[in-house]
Amino acid sequence: MSLEKPRGELIDARRAVQDEELSYVLVGEWTISAFQTRFTTDVDMVIPETEPDAYDALLTELGYSKVFDNDVADVYEGRIVR
Repeated sequence: MSLEKPRGELIDARRAVQDEELSYVLVGEWTISAFQTRFTTDVDMVIPETEPDAYDALLTELGYSKVFDNDVADVYEGRIVR
């Protein structure tokens, strides 16, 4: 599987997030790839509780749709959205 197309889409989405000046912390495989190349087709980010609506609007505008949204406050502090 070529990573060029997914990687380009992820980079474009990250640029759009930065252009909107939305806050985030990059975690997961992309963070590790700063030290060693890893195979991944997603981005794991932590965002502030105050910005999910702004992210929803931006990512919808970019053609993405939510497939998973789960409150995990009983295990972690927050929720998981895919």
